[in-house]
Amino acid sequence: MRSLGVWMAGRRRVVIACVLAVVLAAPALAVRASAERRTHTVDLAVVDSAVEAWTRAGTAPAGVTARELTAAGVGTVVVGMRSVREYLARGDVVVMDVGLLAGTGAVPPALAGRGKASVLKGRPGDPGGVFADLAGVLRARFGARVTTASLPSTDGPVPFVRVDGMRDLSDIAVGYDQARLAALTSAGYRVVLALPARVVAGRGWLEAEIIRAADVTGARVVLALGPLPFLTRPADRVAFASYLSERGFHLALPDLGTLPGAESYGARLPGHVVRAHIMAITPADQDDALVVRSHRAEKERGVRLLVLRSPAEDPDAELPLERVRGLAPRLTSDLPGGLRVGPPVPLPAVEPGPLERAAVAVAAILLLAVAGGWLVGTPLPALAGRRWGRWVVSRRAVWVGVGGAVLLAVAALATGRLVLWQLLTLAVAIAGASLAVLVAVGDARPAGPARRRLLVTSYVFGMGVALATGLVVAALGSRSVFMAGLVPFLGVKALLVGPPAIVGCVLVASLWASRFASMGSRGAPAVGARPLGLPGLVGGVVRVGRLVRPWHLVAGAVVLAVAGYYLVRSGNSGIAPGYELWLRDTLDEALYVRPRFKEALLGLPALVVAVASSGRVRWLWAAVAAIGTASMVDTFAHFHTPLPVALLRSAYAMVIGLVLGCGAVWLIGFVSRRVPARRRAPSTTETERVEVPG
Repeated sequence: MRSLGVWMAGRRRVVIACVLAVVLAAPALAVRASAERRTHTVDLAVVDSAVEAWTRAGTAPAGVTARELTAAGVGTVVVGMRSVREYLARGDVVVMDVGLLAGTGAVPPALAGRGKASVLKGRPGDPGGVFADLAGVLRARFGARVTTASLPSTDGPVPFVRVDGMRDLSDIAVGYDQARLAALTSAGYRVVLALPARVVAGRGWLEAEIIRAADVTGARVVLALGPLPFLTRPADRVAFASYLSERGFHLALPDLGTLPGAESYGARLPGHVVRAHIMAITPADQDDALVVRSHRAEKERGVRLLVLRSPAEDPDAELPLERVRGLAPRLTSDLPGGLRVGPPVPLPAVEPGPLERAAVAVAAILLLAVAGGWLVGTPLPALAGRRWGRWVVSRRAVWVGVGGAVLLAVAALATGRLVLWQLLTLAVAIAGASLAVLVAVGDARPAGPARRRLLVTSYVFGMGVALATGLVVAALGSRSVFMAGLVPFLGVKALLVGPPAIVGCVLVASLWASRFASMGSRGAPAVGARPLGLPGLVGGVVRVGRLVRPWHLVAGAVVLAVAGYYLVRSGNSGIAPGYELWLRDTLDEALYVRPRFKEALLGLPALVVAVASSGRVRWLWAAVAAIGTASMVDTFAHFHTPLPVALLRSAYAMVIGLVLGCGAVWLIGFVSRRVPARRRAPSTTETERVEVPG
């Protein structure tokens, strides 16, 4: 077992490596922090369908509504393109089934030919020229594919239109309503243009519609609520993204989830992406909860556009005007982080230069190397056998792993492939979160006052390693596509599971090593023995299998169930009971940003208990503690979260974890001192120390 002096010397090397890694990552972090400070305004918008409903219902004239909403903080309306579905909903047109009506005279013969196509029928006489306008738009969209005809009736000609090759026209966009845009602008609203969910015509038509609408309204933000245009046409997709950038348009994208095509657009629109939060208001929603969650989106996810709407799953639901007038002032007052109400400002482009990226890659390799070096000598339980001592993590294996990471970093820098960069980030995050626990727990335990001092210093050492790892991970994610949420971190689940699994393997290795070392001459390590062959390996596996008991299987099933629940409830869409949601909201309001429960209430207190424990039991606590360090690093892997928020959240967790952990250590000691000696069976945790490399 290592002496305390050797162990502390190893810690000093880790500290030096972590400080150097943070210094190397500092330039990229500075670029990121500078961009985060330059977004100061947040906008509150309602959808145009709600404004139309309020006006149509006679709630208030459009001008009065605009003045009231603007005074309440709502100055923007999201306007979408008209679609054929709206004409169908109003009864201006109906869809004819040509297959059923062929030969009945209900459809003009010119439109009743074979082929997959929809035929739309208008009202007799076309009152108001609505059908003529629709047919004109379709002709402009599809050219020669459009055929019109009519049938006589007593009320006037009945118009029909067919688009060859189009079986369903309901979702086809027919352009922005210019008259409606002019009315909203004259009423004093700012306008955000919603992109159509389905674009089947050429790029030129969509660009012309956006320019026409922008000329009327002065709009400079387009919002995508569904798949982005031209996903299946790469040339049009690239050209349209370039068009938006050249014309100075900003692209607003929802903050929860990633839309198809967002990565492709974001790569060509750095500095032009606005994060939007869509708030579907239902009667069951409490205003207090909506306010807290909107502010959380602004603080933690960089949201700069809030959009109020009725639930999308209930097309008949309407957004009550009185509800909006009461909620809007609360959403726009006491904004977090010095924000103020105004036109949404996109996140400035964040793209560290080649030198900054190379420095961050070196910092990542440095952390991987020091984590691998700490594991040198750790036994491998899967290869347990007669010659146990030969099967440990060797320096050669560590150098091979670090060499692979170097090749991965070089490939990421040379090719610019984001997936390679993310793999490097994931490796660093898992290694650093695991190292934080191993460094803190160690294997040297002095007695008396020195042990009490070591408890605090060990905890601080572990937190320092986790924090340094988080900063390096944040530097690796300092790019626009990551910070705008266009490319989510792919390894979130692996990051949350990896460190507890690694520390758990160290626990298992220690237990099996001790068990085999105590089995006599047949199980004792053979110094200088030859490497295991296949018979020895099979024998070792059989030997391990004989040691498995039914309670081991039950414990394994429990661990898997807990791990599954742990993963399911992680992330923005994770499940959580109602009381926990209430507690989250309360802490958010009281502390500006709440600590993550996995850190403050579970993982970090367990780290304190692990540091204070001795023998094998400390590794059981250490496996739980790795949940906390993994969660802390994961906080910085949420690249859309501003750095100050991530640091504040981690600071809260570290302080709360230390306090609760010290309380748990006192309570465990208090209970153990009062358990009668005759009821305490001899335990290896009280009498032996297992040597775990560190």
